[in-house]
Amino acid sequence: MPMLLLSSAQGRQNVAVKLEDGDDVVIGRRGDCCQVILDDPLVSSCHCTLTRTGNTIMVRDNGSLNGTHVDGRKLQSGEFAWLTKRLKVGQTNLRLHAGGIKRA
Repeated sequence: MPMLLLSSAQGRQNVAVKLEDGDDVVIGRRGDCCQVILDDPLVSSCHCTLTRTGNTIMVRDNGSLNGTHVDGRKLQSGEFAWLTKRLKVGQTNLRLHAGGIKRA
């Protein structure tokens, strides 16, 4: 099962998130709109959304101020991209792993 390993730039926050088929997972700072809450001052309230369909994970920037980076490329607001390995939200680095969890 695909999993995301979240690792902050400061190494203070390490979380593993399972992505079930059909899931939409919002990443941001606000608990009322996000399933993954990051303590990162450069992350917007509802920063980006991950959507899993089968073995594909799509990333959409939700109009964040500092942008969402997928595999090193900055997404434009509302733009979708396929996530292959790396996602950066604010100062937080996320890595996709198809099976078990490995350290980012």
